[in-house]
Order: sequence, then C-alpha cells, then structure tokens
Amino acid sequence: YPAAAMLLVFFVVLLLPAGFYNRGCLELDFIDVGQGDAILLKTPRGKFVLIDGGGNSFYDVGKTTVLPYLHRRGIRELILAINTHPDNDHLQGIESVAAEIPVGNIALPASLVDCPEYKSLQEIAVQNRIPILALTAGQEINLEKELGIKVLHPGGQDSVDNSNNQSAVLRISYGEFSALLTGDIEAEAMRSLLENRQLAAATLVKVPHHGSKGSLLAEFYRQVQPRYAIISVGGNNLFGHPHPTVLDMLKKQNIKTLRTDQDGAIIVLSDGKKMIIKPTL
Repeated sequence: YPAAAMLLVFFVVLLLPAGFYNRGCLELDFIDVGQGDAILLKTPRGKFVLIDGGGNSFYDVGKTTVLPYLHRRGIRELILAINTHPDNDHLQGIESVAAEIPVGNIALPASLVDCPEYKSLQEIAVQNRIPILALTAGQEINLEKELGIKVLHPGGQDSVDNSNNQSAVLRISYGEFSALLTGDIEAEAMRSLLENRQLAAATLVKVPHHGSKGSLLAEFYRQVQPRYAIISVGGNNLFGHPHPTVLDMLKKQNIKTLRTDQDGAIIVLSDGKKMIIKPTL
C-alpha cells in the first residue's frame, strides 16, 4: 500500500495550517512587489504579520502579487498589518489585504495616523472592525514571549513635514538574530536614530527608501554592523534606485547585498542562532 500511504501523507500536508511550516523559526519574506516594500513576517509559533504591502499607480499590487503570495502559502488571516508610512508603494497592498482577509490589528505611525492618505484604510478598518494602533518610539509589540519587536521611530515630538522621515522603524529580534526594518527614512531620520542612541547591532538591515541617495549615511551602517542588506526595488525604475553610491558604500563595509529586482522574493529564516537567506530567482 505504498501509493495509498503517500497519498495520505500528501493530503495531511495539504491540511496542515500555514503556520506549522518552519515551526520554531522566525521567517521574513521580502516579497518582490516591484518598486515598493512588502514584508511578510512569520513568528516562531506560526502567526503572520504583514509590514507594508507594495503599491502601484497602474494596477493593484495587493491583488496581483501580495494576496496571491499569501494564498499560495495557505495564509488565511494576519494577526497584525503594519504600514510604515502612507506612500502608495507601501500602503496600497495593505488596503487590499485588509479588505480581503481577516486582520487582527492595523498599526500606523502615531505622527501620521490622521493623514488624509489613510482615509481609505481607516474606512476598511471600521467596516471590518479592525482596531488601529498608533506606533511611537519605545513601544514593544508583544506577539510572543521569545520574539522582540521594538518601535525605534518615530517619536511623538517629530515634525510631519516629510512622511518618509516619519516611517515606522522596527527592530525584530529572536535569539541571536535581529533585523532592522527602516521604511523610507532618509538621512535626517537616520541621524536622529544615531543621536538618540537607539541603534543596536543587527544581523540584517532593510535598506531605507529602496536605496535612495537621500538615505545614504555610512555611519548608520557602521553603527548597526549588519552582515546583510536587503533592497526592495523595482527593476529599471524611474528613480534610479538603488543609487550606485549606496551600493558602493555597502560594498566598502563588506555588507552582502540582495535586491528583489535581481533576486526575486528573498526569504530569511532563523532559529535564533543560525540564519538562512534564500533568493527565489
């Protein structure tokens, strides 16, 4: 009966919940959404968080890329969706996902929560009874005992002249592994993080603002000392991202760089000690 046994195993695997896979590992998927950011986090115990969701003026990246990505993984709900700031290339996909599948909470930067760009998301949250949380520096997002998610930025005193510099900056830690997720902060906010002594060493950094020259600050990387840098960026984009000077600086600091335009979705797995990075292209 080997064939019958194999068939049974196949159906059991199909029926396992999405959070069962890589149990005990933290997973970060830097989804290839073209010119934008979308990061799927799986907690070690199998809960899912979406940090940004991509976006495009010509088509709905949430419907064409992010939701299919979640569906392929068998993910039917999110415990949390975080939007780092309301630029379309980070926000649109969050709107599509929150309208389509159950989301436990939505988190936005406290200094931007009343921005008009959030009107549509606020309406979706009301319609689907999703609480909205305001993020500010110093907060801890407690999802699981072993997993640390700390908000490093923005602080309540920050100006709102530049929404990029109000991006929520998160430090994710699990055992000896850590990741710094930076939204679209520019050099001004990077200096503020340095001056406020909020930066600790991290295994991996999501390069801010798709590798823009305006987010070039070598001292930031010297302080964080990452082994890896991830750039979420669209191929042949109109902005010239990532800027050659940013790539050169990362190379000079011996930081291994991966890019969604060249490597596809980038999967990062860690059991709290070892780390594996798997490009999909």
